[in-house]
Amino acid sequence: MGLPEKLGKYEIRRELGAGAMGVVYEGWDPGIARRVAIKTVKGAELQGAEAEQTMARFRHEAQAAGRLSHPHIVQIYEFGEDAGTQFIAMEFIEGKELKDYFDGDERFKLPEIVR
Repeated sequence: MGLPEKLGKYEIRRELGAGAMGVVYEGWDPGIARRVAIKTVKGAELQGAEAEQTMARFRHEAQAAGRLSHPHIVQIYEFGEDAGTQFIAMEFIEGKELKDYFDGDERFKLPEIVR
């Protein structure tokens, strides 16, 4: 399956990562000219009760995260659905993946952890 051009109002720029039930994309919100991360789950690829439970958990994740406001928690901008794909549009955070630090045998110093 190729890269979608859009999800909702968001233009899709590239794939950032994929898991068992969805993909995370870098997107662009043309209305306010900002980069976003878009986490997706594809209900059409799931079956029966599993699909309903997964979609409900995904919606609950968006609602719970959307109620939080803290400088160290990613901001949720929107929960939506487009052509059978549910998505959460959120703040795009630039940086290395935690896995990259561990793969490089890099460790965080205590002051960084506390910060």
